[in-house]
Amino acid sequence: MKLGEYFFRPKTLTIRAGTSVRFTNVGKIEHTVADSTKSGTILSNLIHPRPLKHGQSQTVRFATRGTIQPRPSAAMADSTVREWAS
Repeated sequence: MKLGEYFFRPKTLTIRAGTSVRFTNVGKIEHTVADSTKSGTILSNLIHPRPLKHGQSQTVRFATRGTIQPRPSAAMADSTVREWAS
């Protein structure tokens, strides 16, 4: 999954249990990937957030099936990315 300043590709991603997903920052500024609830509360249960500079990636293995639905975080100046998997 590619992410940048207010965009995500693909916009949603349905995965099977045991699937690994690579999140790559193709934007110009740092971004962070974290899991959250549907309402936006960051949990950090599935993904251990860390800043990703341009070109850096973070791979996450999901133990359960679900859909990743990226949302930009309005609360963070660096447009932190929240990922939610159910």
